[in-house]
Amino acid sequence: MSHASGAEGSDTVVYPELARANLLRMRGDYKAAEDQCLSILRRFPNNATANVLLGDICTEKGDLEQAMQWYEMALDLTPESQAAQHKLEQVRQRFKDKETVQTVEQLGLPTTKSRAGLYAISLIVAIFIIAVIAYALGFKHEEKAVMNDPAVIRARGTLDSGTSGQSDGGAPGTMIGAVREDDPLLKTIQGTGTEGARVVAAMEDPRTHALTVTYSVLEGEDARSLGATVAGQAFDTVPEAPLVTLRGVKQGHVAYVADAMRTRYEETLAQSWKTDHASNPNAWVDHVLLNEWPAQTNQTPVTPPVQPTPTTGGDQPPGDTTTTDSAASNKTAPAPAAAADKKSEDKTPSTDNTSPSKGEDSGQTTGGTSGPPGSEDQTTGATAGAAGDQ
Repeated sequence: MSHASGAEGSDTVVYPELARANLLRMRGDYKAAEDQCLSILRRFPNNATANVLLGDICTEKGDLEQAMQWYEMALDLTPESQAAQHKLEQVRQRFKDKETVQTVEQLGLPTTKSRAGLYAISLIVAIFIIAVIAYALGFKHEEKAVMNDPAVIRARGTLDSGTSGQSDGGAPGTMIGAVREDDPLLKTIQGTGTEGARVVAAMEDPRTHALTVTYSVLEGEDARSLGATVAGQAFDTVPEAPLVTLRGVKQGHVAYVADAMRTRYEETLAQSWKTDHASNPNAWVDHVLLNEWPAQTNQTPVTPPVQPTPTTGGDQPPGDTTTTDSAASNKTAPAPAAAADKKSEDKTPSTDNTSPSKGEDSGQTTGGTSGPPGSEDQTTGATAGAAGDQ
């Protein structure tokens, strides 16, 4: 089952059967392919994909009238399908041309082959000249874009399959090569699911059966969700593929690259997994996709470094004595004014009985003030004597 939602819900059930029918058509087994599509329509009459595939089968068989009917039925079911509309217009034009040729042959009118051949040659030459001019202009434009942005990768290439490269800016990428062996795989994936038409290139590694799928991304679309859907369709188409490398191309440049693992994809199909992640419809996209470029990571805010704060007193770190020495010098060096005041106090007689006079021992003063009541005269006498000496 694929997570892609289509116009007809039965597509999610019959993807493998549609892929098998498309593969039988490409092999030229039109009868078996037609029977496979009719079997699908018996169970799902409104399956537009099966109607389109039947129209392709009738077109290749040459039954243009029947092909138009199948394409018209598909458009009745999905009127917005541009692919079905384009195929219907092509078949109608071929049918008209065929009727014209038959009419000319029945009437026996002469044909102007020489003039038609000249017209065809002139048209081919004109187309060739226009293609050369467009190629030259496009090449110069892409060279300029690469010089301005080294992360841009050209999606156009002429290298053989398997040749891979990396741009100067470090962006992963693989040059697209045209290999005939990859055509059946590409057409099978293109005819599968609702996003199959987005696939522009597909390659299978014969050693590991790993797939490399390139798909187109329109402006404003989510390349991740679209890539996960394409990976699911590729897994359903090639059951033995263990890995799908996705390359999303936008406006001729690689815009997204990721890997998808089958094991992780099959985990998202389990009912228990769907129940656990029912609140997040896009959880399966994050689970399936790996090694994404550009990287899908949240930027972690950088914490600015903490500036050291000056320390004073006991907070000063060991070994730094600058502040301590300065503080000590400020404490031990008395101010000149304070020294002068102290000298003046020593010369002025004190009227306080508790303050010792010059030359007296502090022990005498203490004794005079803290003696018994009867020693007051001694204290007074000592004070008067000191005053007389001065």
